[in-house]
Amino acid sequence: MKRLKILLITLLLCSAVSAQQKLKVVVAAAGAEPASKPNTLKVLETKVQEAFVNDGRFTAVTRDQAVLNQIDKEHIYQRGGAVDDKQIIALGKQYGAAYLCAVKSSQVMETFMLEASLVDIESARIISVGNTQCDLVNIGDLVAASGEIVRQLLGSAAGKSGGYGSGLYWDRESVRNANPMAAELTKILNQKVSVSEGTCVSGTKIALESDGEPTCTEGMVGITCKLNTALTITQCQGGQKTVLRGSLTGADKSSKDVAVKQAMRKAEKADFWNAWVKELETRGKK
Repeated sequence: MKRLKILLITLLLCSAVSAQQKLKVVVAAAGAEPASKPNTLKVLETKVQEAFVNDGRFTAVTRDQAVLNQIDKEHIYQRGGAVDDKQIIALGKQYGAAYLCAVKSSQVMETFMLEASLVDIESARIISVGNTQCDLVNIGDLVAASGEIVRQLLGSAAGKSGGYGSGLYWDRESVRNANPMAAELTKILNQKVSVSEGTCVSGTKIALESDGEPTCTEGMVGITCKLNTALTITQCQGGQKTVLRGSLTGADKSSKDVAVKQAMRKAEKADFWNAWVKELETRGKK
């Protein structure tokens, strides 16, 4: 009996951990539907939710009427780029969701055009769009259309900066709080390695930090400045951190600013920097 209880507790804990690693998505569908079937769009929402869940990386969150009203007001299903209305982002965060999927239905003759957008809640960016036609008559049509929409949304998002899934991802907190030195080094690293700013699911998350101010000393040859920096690497699901450290040195006869610039210019040629790039390239392929 005790073994059975332990087994059940273990299964529950594993399920909880698995759920925490999945991304929450809010789905909302608005627009035209068959006059004879007034609840078709609600069924469509359910089928789109199921398609996200079947992907294996998402859990679906049931939305309320406020989400639908705000999406209809914003018209995000009609364009790409950024979401202007901060209320939509607030609603997404209220649900603890990482993504918002908005589907718009428009009647064209005897059929319906479905247009969908996938919004990254954190960055307020529309990261992918998709569309398909559907009669919205029987359940088979709805299942097929939902699967096609989600396939397009996830297939498009996976190849973009700001997408989801595996690969390399910047730690958003570190990017937001980066000092000018770290921000500049981040730009340099981005030129060498493809790192996404999207939500990390199963890939590798990195954070680059550096001294806020370099350490500068005056000597016989002028001013020498040293800048310490570190790259922290973790898996998106958590776990052990790997910290890679390095330092950059620059000098000038009389100017501290020039000495600092000289140090920054040496980044790409530094041995530790090349080692960082190789490490990230290897992790990005996993």
